[in-house]
Amino acid sequence: MFTHLADLFIKIDIILLAAALALSVIIILYAMARETRLKQRRRHLQAIQQHLLEMTRSGPEPVKENMALFVNDYTPQDFINLARDKELEVTPELAQKIRDHFSSDTDTEQIEAAARKPANKWQGIEAIISLGYINSPNAMEILVNSLYSKDEDISYYALRSLEQIKNNTSARILLDFLGAHAGSGYNIALALETFPPEVAEELFRSLDSQYQPVRFWALKVINKLKFMITSNQIAEIIRLSQDDNADVRAAACECLGGLYAPAIKDTLIDRLDDKFWFVRMHAVRALENILGPLSLPIVAKLIKDPSWKVKEAVKNVMAHNIKESLPFIEDILARVSRSDEPTSRACADALIDSGYILTILNNLLSGQKQVEEKARYLLAGLIRSKVYFGLKKALENYELGEQNKLLQVINALDRDTARRIAGEVI
Repeated sequence: MFTHLADLFIKIDIILLAAALALSVIIILYAMARETRLKQRRRHLQAIQQHLLEMTRSGPEPVKENMALFVNDYTPQDFINLARDKELEVTPELAQKIRDHFSSDTDTEQIEAAARKPANKWQGIEAIISLGYINSPNAMEILVNSLYSKDEDISYYALRSLEQIKNNTSARILLDFLGAHAGSGYNIALALETFPPEVAEELFRSLDSQYQPVRFWALKVINKLKFMITSNQIAEIIRLSQDDNADVRAAACECLGGLYAPAIKDTLIDRLDDKFWFVRMHAVRALENILGPLSLPIVAKLIKDPSWKVKEAVKNVMAHNIKESLPFIEDILARVSRSDEPTSRACADALIDSGYILTILNNLLSGQKQVEEKARYLLAGLIRSKVYFGLKKALENYELGEQNKLLQVINALDRDTARRIAGEVI
C-alpha cells in the first residue's frame, strides 16, 4: 500500500513539475511576443514620423496635396498612437491637419459608439482617449458621462482626454467635476496647468464656487499659469484672502505674492494675524516676494511666532536679506528670553544659512574694537541658541593660530561650548 501511495505522489509531483515548466514556457513566449509587438509598433510609428518629416520638408502646399494620400496609408489608431508618443515630435499645426483628415464622419461615429457602448472596458478607454484627439461633435457629452463614471479608470482617462482638448469648455467641465470630487483636485490642477491662458475666464468664474476645493485649486492654477491679470481679477483674489476657509485664504496669499497692486501689501499684512499658521506662513512669503528686504520691518516680529513653520519663513526672509536683517537680529537677540530657545535658534539659523557666521568670525579677528564688539554680541547670541555644530564647521576654515584666538573669545562667552569645539576641531 505504501508503495502505491509513493508512486501516486511521484506522479503528482511529475504532473506539477510539467505544469510549472509549461507555464514558464508560456510566460516566456508571451513576453517575447509582447516585446516583438512593441518593436513592430515602434518601427511603424517611426515610419509614420519619417513620412511626416518628408512631407513637411517639401513645404505647405505639397503637405496639403499629399495629406489625403497620407491618411489612406494609415489608420486613425496609428495617428492616435503617434499623438500619444512623447518621443515622436509633430508640430501642432501638422497634428491639427492630420486630426482634421482623420475625423471623418465614419471614423468619428465608430469611436463615439465604442466610447458609449464598448465591447469591453479597455476598448471603451481607448475610445475615450481617442476623443481627446479628434474633432468629435459629441465628445464633450461622452467625456462628461465618462468622467462621472463610478469606474475610477474610466473617470481618470476621461479627465486626461479633456486635458488634451484644452479649451474653455473642457476646463469648465473639470472644475465643475472638482466640486463633487475633491479627491481629484491635484490631478485636475495638474491638467489645468497645461491649458492656454484663455482659460483664465473659467478659473476666475470658479472663484465664486460654493465648493471650497474648487476655489482652492482654481487659485493654485491661477498662481501657476502666470498670465496677465486685470485689476478686477486681483480684487477677486484679495476678496478670497478673507474667505471662511483657511486653505483658500492661504492659497490667495500665495497667489498675491506674484502680483503687484497697491492694495496687496495691506491685505497680506492683515493675514499676518490669521489664527491659522499656514495662512501666516504664506503671507510672510508673499510679502517677501513683493517687497524684498522692505518686508523685514513687517515680518521680523513673527520670528517669535509659536509655529516653527512661520519662524522658518521669517528666518528665510532674514537669510535672503542678511545685511538688512542684522539690526533686527541684534534687537531680537537682545530682547528674547533665554528660555525662548526656538527664537534664538531661528536667528542663528538665518546667520548660518546666509553664510554670515564666517563674517562674524572674521570680524572677531579684524583688530577693530567696534567691529569686534558687534561681532562678539552676535556670537553670544549664536552660542545661546546652542549652535554648536555651525560654529565647529565654521572654525574648520581657519588656521590653527586663528582657531585658538577664536576659541579664546568663545571660551570667555561659554566654557562648555569652547571645550566641546576644541575637542573636535583642534
